[in-house]
Amino acid sequence: MKKESYQGFVLWLVATAIVLCWRSLYQPLVVHFSPTKDFALLLMGMLNLLYLLILLFGTVYWLPGISYMEATAVGIGACRRYGGVRLLCGCLAMMVYVLFCLVDRRYLHLNSDIWSCTAAGTVLILEEKAHSFYDCACIFRKNSYNE
Repeated sequence: MKKESYQGFVLWLVATAIVLCWRSLYQPLVVHFSPTKDFALLLMGMLNLLYLLILLFGTVYWLPGISYMEATAVGIGACRRYGGVRLLCGCLAMMVYVLFCLVDRRYLHLNSDIWSCTAAGTVLILEEKAHSFYDCACIFRKNSYNE
């Protein structure tokens, strides 16, 4: 495994800050759902970008709860599989939220910031639970991500 480095993570943080500031200052001409829903989708997209970077570079130690020593002990393949699972759960959560936005726009007409934030928070919690469920399923296998 490569030397411990957080340069990619810092670049992702800077890119996220720039994108969020740009989005806050300059509203696009076409708003697909509502400003709150679009902002939540943007945040989910940036989080999925982080998961993609973790998948590509195997830098799973960027996530909280995993140290560099633990990451080097399991190897780059296990780290990439872990990042892939995180990315898969993140993309599924984003698709569920887009489905909520489409249903809300077409049938529910809730168009409230409280409903949007509640739905986004619920989807992110479900994403984390889905990932945790996968972790628990791996615990029952002998080598977890090291297969």
